[in-house]
Amino acid sequence: MLSIRLSKIITAIVIIIFLFIFAACDKSENEILKQPEIDKAPGGSDKSVEQNNKGESEGNILEGEEADNNRKDIDLAEVKPNEAGKVMIIMYHDISDREGEWSRHYENFRKDLEIFYQKGYRLISLKDFLDNNIDIPAGFSPIIFTFDDGTKGQFNLIEKDGELVIDPVCAVGILEEFNKKYPDFGMAATFYVYYPIPFRQKEYIGQKFEYLIKNGMDIGNHTYSHANLKGISRQEIQKEIGLHIKKTMGYLKDYNVDTLALPYGSYSKDNYEVIISGRYDDIEYFNRAILMVGAEPALSPVHKRFDPHRLPRIRGSQVYIDRWLKHFDDNPHERYISDGDLNTITVPKEMKKSINPEALNGKELKVY
Repeated sequence: MLSIRLSKIITAIVIIIFLFIFAACDKSENEILKQPEIDKAPGGSDKSVEQNNKGESEGNILEGEEADNNRKDIDLAEVKPNEAGKVMIIMYHDISDREGEWSRHYENFRKDLEIFYQKGYRLISLKDFLDNNIDIPAGFSPIIFTFDDGTKGQFNLIEKDGELVIDPVCAVGILEEFNKKYPDFGMAATFYVYYPIPFRQKEYIGQKFEYLIKNGMDIGNHTYSHANLKGISRQEIQKEIGLHIKKTMGYLKDYNVDTLALPYGSYSKDNYEVIISGRYDDIEYFNRAILMVGAEPALSPVHKRFDPHRLPRIRGSQVYIDRWLKHFDDNPHERYISDGDLNTITVPKEMKKSINPEALNGKELKVY
């Protein structure tokens, strides 16, 4: 009788313990189910871009070794990285309320940004490109913005409610607005200005320069007076380039202007070496890159035919932008596709012969 009673007590205890555990598990499961979903980063419409946007969002919450491992672990067949591919350097001039050969309507400039973003392009600086420091997620492509002439439509300050603000329809204002919507697109750009009044507001030159540098953008050399370098002497070329640098240092003391966009795309082969490097007064200069006016994408900095002193650009007009976007849509094997790892250069096997080993600069070459 005692043993039966004891057996019932033990059975009751077991049932109580089981119910307690079940309730705890059920509560835990419900809590997990109630957690909000993490929003995916906005991205392109194709499968690879969507997957990479998800990976980028998840990568932000990983730390240390786990993040590093996640970054390197990509599906090569899916991502198809090609870091020997071509890169678009876009050449914009004025951003205004009209569309023309040397002007992009501000609404069309907004559309450009949206299209580039949705097609998986991400902004990098020209300096990072030259350094082969292309830090974008796997599956995405770098794109570089350049703006020639330093027009008011590129960077304009206006008064609003008694305060000085960036004009929302100038290039910088549009980039800033777009960056708030899509911070992963970036704001990198190089503005190739000339003097005496870059951006056409004399009282704000220094203020604008400081804003650009503080926000990851750059100032480039477009000569002091927008000179045609084909028709002047070696001494005049050095003065045009050196005086621009000297003037810019008056606003940005420690800033190094070390890239040049050729005005009119013109130069003399006989004097090209002083366009690259020279001296004016106490200013010695060396241009790491010389940018042409046209008319195709640039080679990867690890390509054996890469020449930073003859970098081609794509004109920032509807015809040329559409043409090259379609070209890369039709020929994706030509497009630079990142592997997402700064320490490696990944290329398909057919591109291995195009690599300049010296340009790897310590990075590991991966071939698939």
